[in-house]
Amino acid sequence: DPPQSRIIRNEHGAVIGLGGFFGGLMSLLQESMNCT
Repeated sequence: DPPQSRIIRNEHGAVIGLGGFFGGLMSLLQESMNCT
């Protein structure tokens, strides 16, 4: 899994960068699995 240090949040709390991109995908996947 990607290092947490790559996940950078701006002042609005939005995730930017490669780590944040994959982190967002994983979050969406987890939410989808939880909904089923």
